[in-house]
Amino acid sequence: MFIKKIISKSTALFKLDSLIEKSGVKLIFPFYHTISDDYIAHLKHLYPILSTKRFREDLDFLLKNYSPMSSAELLNSNPVDLNRNRRFFLSFDDGLSEIYHTIAPILMEKGIPATFFLNTDFIDNKDLFYRLKTSILIEKIIEEGISDSQKRAISHLLKIIGINYNLPKDLLKIDYQTKEVLEEIAAVVNVDFKEYSKEKSPYLTTTEIKSLINQGFNIGAHSCSHPFYFLISEEDQVSETLNSISFLKEKFNVAVNMFAFPYTDFEVKKSFFEKISSEVALSFGTASLKLDTVSTNFQRIPMERKNSAEEILKEEYLLFILKKLVNKHQIIRH
Repeated sequence: MFIKKIISKSTALFKLDSLIEKSGVKLIFPFYHTISDDYIAHLKHLYPILSTKRFREDLDFLLKNYSPMSSAELLNSNPVDLNRNRRFFLSFDDGLSEIYHTIAPILMEKGIPATFFLNTDFIDNKDLFYRLKTSILIEKIIEEGISDSQKRAISHLLKIIGINYNLPKDLLKIDYQTKEVLEEIAAVVNVDFKEYSKEKSPYLTTTEIKSLINQGFNIGAHSCSHPFYFLISEEDQVSETLNSISFLKEKFNVAVNMFAFPYTDFEVKKSFFEKISSEVALSFGTASLKLDTVSTNFQRIPMERKNSAEEILKEEYLLFILKKLVNKHQIIRH
């Protein structure tokens, strides 16, 4: 962490061109979740929401220094040729509604292809990802406050699952395994998640996804329910992956052969990739600029940070170069 802070503060000393040449990495995989100029309660407490201005600046920087790569190009490229030219493959996770209303129009305007990775349990707002529920509850408590009796009730519910409640953000400690408690907390603070989904439509609808496909965008799978893969069995990992792919194929009548891990591919074993290989041509993690011993699994760079795209990429290249010196630049799977 200390080294990363030093690198972050020293990016201005380096030129991107020289870092690219030094690293030997010319193909990059930036990714986002959403872009918006509006207030979004269900995302506010999860990660920075970049403005359309910042997004346009990111895209302009990428276009100036790299050429965009489509899903078809990536799928059909010889692995040997992938790193010959400066290219970027753009993707978005979770299938949030801003993809249709805000992101796609900007990408169309700039002529940039993209792949949208969807969680099939949430399409048409059938359900809300538990982290979105958490953000909604935190915002409700902060904005409207709660009574002493409500606070005691929340404290009691959280204590049962081993969480001490002092501040609203303590709700972020609720994980995939204990997510059911969110419904009980919602009842305490008078939040109706179904009503919220109906009013706000956080996720893409079937009609919107079909429109995106017709506009030339690609869709991929992002699991059914967005679990931490390292916390579930390999059998469940395979099920989450293949069921989400099967659903998308049947629902939208398109080839779906790309999969992005929810959260991270940390500790996912080589055997998992072998089990999904008949259905998944390419998969994607979130470990930033890093290589992978599974040649069909690519690591993506999270772009939702306060730093500019230039600063983010310089930092990632510097970290990669340093890690390469001690042979930590590649994920080894067993």
